[in-house]
Amino acid sequence: MRRLIEPPRGPGLCQCGCGQPTKLAPKTSQQQRTIKGQPQRYLKGHATRKRNRILVVSTGYDTECWIWRLSKIRGGYGQVRENSTMKLAHRFYFEAHRGPVPTGYELDHLCNQPACVNPKHLEPVTGAQNVRRGSNTKLTDQCVSEIRASSAKQTDLAQRYGVSQPQISRIKNRHSWR
Repeated sequence: MRRLIEPPRGPGLCQCGCGQPTKLAPKTSQQQRTIKGQPQRYLKGHATRKRNRILVVSTGYDTECWIWRLSKIRGGYGQVRENSTMKLAHRFYFEAHRGPVPTGYELDHLCNQPACVNPKHLEPVTGAQNVRRGSNTKLTDQCVSEIRASSAKQTDLAQRYGVSQPQISRIKNRHSWR
């Protein structure tokens, strides 16, 4: 199911969806579709913007994802301009709806959609937790528990779980996966 979140619109508001008030037209112009004394449709430079910044899509997660449709960086993460600096869109929406991200924490996308900006799909976690939850992770918490409880040779465990023997050693000595 796809649905667009409609930005605020109305007489005197920019039709790009930013919600900022427009100026009154200084003259009537058919080309610009303005009537003297009436609010203009767009602020200068806003006519070419995408009207809907967010596309609401069901991706199989508990609730619908809010997919960012504007500028994106490598990896598919959205970006937004705030006070003349660029900021990650998911971080911007999280802070607007749920407050600041705790120091030393990153935001993890629970829905595994980098372009999603739904604050309900974002969870502050440590960098290590975020990496462990990533799609390239070979071991789970359950695997680590099994490794620590096992008395088998480290080389055998490494082969069984598809990691190196030094990694098994770091797990057993609690230097990794604390």
